[in-house]
Amino acid sequence: YVQHTLTNEVAKQQVITWTDRHTIRGDTVRGFVKTAGGQKLYVTYEMKSEDEKAQLQAISLAGRTFVATGELVAPRTPNHMYSFQMIDYIRSHRAQGIYEITSWYEQSSKHSIATFLAKWRFQLNERIDRIFPESIAPEAKALLFGDQQETEEEAQRAYLALGITHLFAISGLHIALLAWLLYEAMIICRVRK
Repeated sequence: YVQHTLTNEVAKQQVITWTDRHTIRGDTVRGFVKTAGGQKLYVTYEMKSEDEKAQLQAISLAGRTFVATGELVAPRTPNHMYSFQMIDYIRSHRAQGIYEITSWYEQSSKHSIATFLAKWRFQLNERIDRIFPESIAPEAKALLFGDQQETEEEAQRAYLALGITHLFAISGLHIALLAWLLYEAMIICRVRK
């Protein structure tokens, strides 16, 4: 459990840079960003049109910097103690709170290894969507990239009942092992941290 309190001190206008942890569901974009001041926020933005939605779905937001106007909002209170706890989710990611964006415009795009990998992952996910049948694509993404966002809740419950959820976790472990091997190889090549 992370001992981290949510803040009420967030300016109305922010320069935000998207991390690779974001989703587009329905007409809303949500995910984690970093501000120019170094704060981490969970943001939500309701898209204004289908064109805007199509534009945002066609690109990876990771590393893109926007000037956003909005306000900090309180997380919704859960209906019962066993439901999803948004405040705990925000704390677990060390974010300062929920920033609800009312308007924004893109300022620039940041280039780093992390954004390159996020864009590459985004392109591979798009390729899976084009090549695989619609019924299998979410499972392929879960197995190859550990991305279970599109897997339906009913299917997740079935995997849990069958005892095969570990297969989806293993794919994430493989990526961690590859990252560790790359890290060790760079140390051997005397690349600085």
